[in-house]
Amino acid sequence: MPIILKYISVLFVFGAILLSDIFDNTTYIMPLLIPLSVVVIGELIVCFSLFFQRGNRDNNDEFKGYQYLCSHLLLMMFSFGIWELIWVYKTTKYINSVSKKNKLSVVGSIILYLTVPYYYVIWNYQVASILDENSRDNGISSNIAPTCILLSFFTNLVASVLIQAKINDMTYITVKKNKDVTVNGKTIEKLKEISDDISFNLILHTVLSMFTCGVWHFIWVYKTTKRLNRLDADNERSPVATLLLYILVPFYSIVWNYKTSKMVGKIAEKVYIDSDISKSCLLYSIIYDPLLTSILVQYKLNTLSSL
Repeated sequence: MPIILKYISVLFVFGAILLSDIFDNTTYIMPLLIPLSVVVIGELIVCFSLFFQRGNRDNNDEFKGYQYLCSHLLLMMFSFGIWELIWVYKTTKYINSVSKKNKLSVVGSIILYLTVPYYYVIWNYQVASILDENSRDNGISSNIAPTCILLSFFTNLVASVLIQAKINDMTYITVKKNKDVTVNGKTIEKLKEISDDISFNLILHTVLSMFTCGVWHFIWVYKTTKRLNRLDADNERSPVATLLLYILVPFYSIVWNYKTSKMVGKIAEKVYIDSDISKSCLLYSIIYDPLLTSILVQYKLNTLSSL
């Protein structure tokens, strides 16, 4: 749904409140108005504090385009579409700065994003395709565009997080290339040994996760636990016991998602790839479902396998 429709929905709610006040029907509205105001003010405070969040990467021109994933996720969810517009603007500018061939109109993208239904599907695909091409030019295999276009039809939020994760990785790869950063040689060797085992087609993983009624997700949890045991023997977990706990114990999925994403993040950190995924995975697992976690973790494993 175009963002302008979200604004119309908000205006409709406040219009209804105003009309009820005019016609003296406040008896039913006032009990709802106070908690609604508290929620709205709280969301705005959180969003603005996240927007003005600063760290070493934010103040460094070399990390242009970088955005903390957890901040991005919260802003996308609770800023009434404001951050989505800012993010489209910033991302389009970043794409134009790194792409030698394909350029997108910044103003045109914003206008179309606001007014044309489902234009965000086209925009997501264009941006993801450019990022894939840029990644391959830097020697890193990447194919997130098909996944992004599929996710855009069902949950644009997850597509935006995947795109931002790819941008974050690209900023790290650029810095590593320019500064000749030393990475953990043993980890690289281990990744090369098991690259075929830890990688999996991302679009196929997404389709199976969405349309197999959870069956593929359980298989993926088992396989991913085994893969990580090979990468991190110090934190070895039983795949069978893990799967049983995942199926039978309420909320264990949240624990597994957080621990797994944190393990993958630590491995990524050793080879100088962005490791900021665990907080986003924890947050999304609590408030929604494990789809984002599985896509992010598999995407990160695919990136690590191509180093």
